[in-house]
Amino acid sequence: MKVLVLGASGRLGRALLSRALAADCTVTAFTRHPAPLLAGNPAIRIFGGSVHDARAVDRAMHSQDAVIWAVANRPTADRSPVPLLYCTRVVIRAMTHAGTPRLIYVSDAAFHESAGPSGLFRSVLGHGARREARDRETAVRESSLDWTIVRPARLTAGPHTGAYAAVLEPPARTSQISRPDAAAFLTSQLREQTFVRQAPHLVSRTAPVASRSAR
Repeated sequence: MKVLVLGASGRLGRALLSRALAADCTVTAFTRHPAPLLAGNPAIRIFGGSVHDARAVDRAMHSQDAVIWAVANRPTADRSPVPLLYCTRVVIRAMTHAGTPRLIYVSDAAFHESAGPSGLFRSVLGHGARREARDRETAVRESSLDWTIVRPARLTAGPHTGAYAAVLEPPARTSQISRPDAAAFLTSQLREQTFVRQAPHLVSRTAPVASRSAR
């Protein structure tokens, strides 16, 4: 399977590259900052570009079977004035035009948490960001792609444990998950059909969970 990883030079993106190679995928790393990846695995094709640039996305999309969106969900992460909603639509259009069917879209669970003082704080100070995140998810949902929107718990630098699960109901309390664990789940969904056109929350567990979530 040929996989295009968007946001490949980020901390989650780099974990995804390793997992995708381990899953026998042919990997293209799409990033605005290719330099940190140039000394990496020669099996990874490095494609310098921005998700703001429709022509660059079109070129990178050629012959791909699937896309993992791991672009930082903060609208100002790269100090660009271009909204991530526009970038999401650029990617959806490019996938549709190229006939690339599978999209694994990493969203942000924090935008869906509203209970408790921390949720109230986010709702007051982050209303615009929450609305933009919902709009991006809506654009994915309304596409004709075989999408899965994944909402991971707070990402950490911990090791791969396999102690996580994907659940459709929002978790009752906040959690965290290591980037290697998140990357393992995300790459498993490239071929898995369980969560096609669904939006699971990815949460940690105290012990390894069933095979569909721990692969």
